[in-house]
Amino acid sequence: MLEIRHLEKIVDGRSMLSIDELKVEAGEVVAVIGPVGAGKTLLISILAGALPRSGGSVSFAGKELSACAQRPGVLLAEDLLYERLSVEQNLAFYAQVYGVTAARVSEMLAQVGLSDQVQQTVSKLTPSALRRLAFARALLPRPRLLLLDQPTLRSDLETQELMARLLRQTAREGAAILLTDEDLAWAGACCTCA
Repeated sequence: MLEIRHLEKIVDGRSMLSIDELKVEAGEVVAVIGPVGAGKTLLISILAGALPRSGGSVSFAGKELSACAQRPGVLLAEDLLYERLSVEQNLAFYAQVYGVTAARVSEMLAQVGLSDQVQQTVSKLTPSALRRLAFARALLPRPRLLLLDQPTLRSDLETQELMARLLRQTAREGAAILLTDEDLAWAGACCTCA
């Protein structure tokens, strides 16, 4: 379970983020919905370890999140892919980092509908295909915790439906999933709590 208590981010004496309590149980998909500037990206960036928090605690399965052996799967608003590499090379690189097999890479490419584009250079992909590849990277190591910042950003309806289906499946497999989005309808379709 992900448990956030009294999380704060203060910049130049100004509170940018304040969350009293938020819990995400194993098997749950929880959405934080809000307009641009509400702090959604800031929340995911702090939880992913990209930014320090000013106060509060964040734990997963009873341990400080930063001390957990397995890192969360993360999908940020920016895709952060290697543009000169192929689709397959991108996931193969991360498979080595995560200690994941080539079979898992093939499985993820099939699940996100990119099996027919494995040799395509990332710089030539559509925005939706880029989003699918970044999503596959987040799911690649079968994380117990998944953090997604605006997963539907720059994606078409087919990609959004695919993501919702895979999120529900990943939750059924026992992952705790926290996502942010501006689209209440989409989030409601894939979440157990919003």
